[in-house]
Amino acid sequence: MRKILILILFALVAGCTTPIQIKSEPQGAQVYHEGTFIGVTPTTLQASNWASSTSVKVMKEGYQAEQKMINTTYDGWSGQLNWPTMEFFRLARKRKE
Repeated sequence: MRKILILILFALVAGCTTPIQIKSEPQGAQVYHEGTFIGVTPTTLQASNWASSTSVKVMKEGYQAEQKMINTTYDGWSGQLNWPTMEFFRLARKRKE
C-alpha cells in the first residue's frame, strides 16, 4: 500500500510543471519569471500547470527590455490547457541620446 501511495504522489508532483524554452536575439539576456531571475537566454522556464498565464521579462544591457504574458491554449479535442513549448524575444537596441 505504501508503494502505491508513493507512486501516486510522484505522478502528481512530476506533472505539476511544463518546460518552456525561452530564447532571445541577441542571446545572453537576463530572464525574469514573475519578477524572479531564472537565468540567461537560452534557458528553460518551468511553468506551473495550475496557472493559465505567466509573466516573463527579458532584458540585456544596451537593449530595450521586453515583457510578455505567456498564456495556455485550449485544445478542444483533448479538453486540456497547453503551454507553448518555446517563446522567442527579439530585443531592440536602445537609442543613443
